[in-house]
Amino acid sequence: MDLGSANGTFVLSNGTYAQLPEKKRTVLADNDVIRFGGLSAKVERRADRG
Repeated sequence: MDLGSANGTFVLSNGTYAQLPEKKRTVLADNDVIRFGGLSAKVERRADRG
């Protein structure tokens, strides 16, 4: 969720960047990349610890 940042928050999903809507929850998928400011974070599922 972007809380009204000056530059916005973006997600790279399936090869396409999209700006997240302000103050709306967004479901992310495995391997999506979130970009906010000069930082990026990749979403990865944690392996089960069975």
